[in-house]
Amino acid sequence: MRLHPIINKEWIPTVGKALTHGLTLMSDLSKSAEEHWGETQNRHRRGIKKAVKMNVVTKIEP
Repeated sequence: MRLHPIINKEWIPTVGKALTHGLTLMSDLSKSAEEHWGETQNRHRRGIKKAVKMNVVTKIEP
């Protein structure tokens, strides 16, 4: 079973075991690309630039 990482973050299982698979990030999609880039940490910018050079592609799906 997979639960919503924000809504169900306080959920305690009564059967089985709860696992954490990493952090959940959220971002305000109403901001411009320039605003997002300006708020991005330098070390993350380097990683993004490296991914772009390696032709990594991302997409947003509904």
